[in-house]
Amino acid sequence: MGPVDWQTDLRMEIQDAGRKVNETMSGLLNTGIDWGINAADSIRTTLEAYGDDPSLI
Repeated sequence: MGPVDWQTDLRMEIQDAGRKVNETMSGLLNTGIDWGINAADSIRTTLEAYGDDPSLI
């Protein structure tokens, strides 16, 4: 295995790790967005159910 081989292997491993990080970050972002939307829907539903009287919540 010459120097070019290990450099190519290292470059491929770094690119693969970068892809995995991007996929993970994208998944976390989408999960956070989903949680935010669900929380907003829950708050809206609660406010609609109890009207303008916050003491009922």
